[in-house]
Amino acid sequence: MKDEKIKVGLVFGGMSPEHEISIVSAKSVYENLDKNKYDIFSYYIDKNGFWEEVESPLNYEKRLTEPAPFLAFKNVKPFLEIVDIFFPILHGPYGEDGTIQGIFESLKIPFVGAGVAGSAVSMDKVLTKKILEADGIPVVDYLIIWKSNKMLDEPEKIKESVLEGLKLPVFVKPSNSGSSIGITKVKKIDDIMEAIMKAFKYSDKILIEEGIENAREIEISVFSDKKGIKVSVPGEVIPYNEFYDYDDKYKVGKTKFKIPVELDEKLVERIKKTAYDTFRILSLYGMSRVDFLLDKDGNYYVNEVNSIPGFTSISMYPRLWEESGIKYNELLDLLIQSGLQRYE
Repeated sequence: MKDEKIKVGLVFGGMSPEHEISIVSAKSVYENLDKNKYDIFSYYIDKNGFWEEVESPLNYEKRLTEPAPFLAFKNVKPFLEIVDIFFPILHGPYGEDGTIQGIFESLKIPFVGAGVAGSAVSMDKVLTKKILEADGIPVVDYLIIWKSNKMLDEPEKIKESVLEGLKLPVFVKPSNSGSSIGITKVKKIDDIMEAIMKAFKYSDKILIEEGIENAREIEISVFSDKKGIKVSVPGEVIPYNEFYDYDDKYKVGKTKFKIPVELDEKLVERIKKTAYDTFRILSLYGMSRVDFLLDKDGNYYVNEVNSIPGFTSISMYPRLWEESGIKYNELLDLLIQSGLQRYE
């Protein structure tokens, strides 16, 4: 029946360090979904990877089922018959990296957002850089270090490699982490090893990226469905801290935003085209946020790509679309319709 509500399964929580951020995003999505259009089922994944149906992201402590692995959850088949489409709101590893997407794809379940390939590649900062670089998309200079690298026993060699290949300051980042977790800005080479070991707590390989003096942080939201790819107006993040770190994003609350950003019109069009190309090259679908660094000479670089961007009340992804003429609740409608088109 045409008037029947679409049954949406919100999936949130997860095993990543961004567990709490996922819950905040899920609350925001839940509050903005039109209850006249959707029956909402809420599935919380705890930090051990167990699923449970809960009342809602607003009251996820109230269980409707006992925790269980997904494949045992409600014996799978009746569970799958309940939901028309899943909306994963999982940030970081075990959710944004193709893991959940692989379960959905193997069972041919419609879901919102990128598939396995796009999720996995965009979550891995090293793979993202290598693929974009090969396609001519500008990225900052960088080095890669693996946890198994014997050079870790010889810190002086690592310091030499950094100084030979990059200019200070540098940013040390886990390859598979989001929300700026595990990132350190290093101004003195003697501090590099401490930053490296911090990053290795979150990933077995890390990036050391050359910092750009007085860089501006520009972000663009991207949406796609079977009709094509659309990009939002660009916005600028003006961090309160030295860079847009975890505290600045979620705790301090003093970051400023310029939406839309004040830039030369031709430069804006080039950045938007690069965001479009980045989305396409990385095999993304549904949604993504592409983050850029812009130097004082007008040169820009793709910094990071988020296949499940934040959906909190202050998150850039919905805010950029709102400035582009699409309200939060309308954006959710578009994303759900995009996901329902996945297997058409």
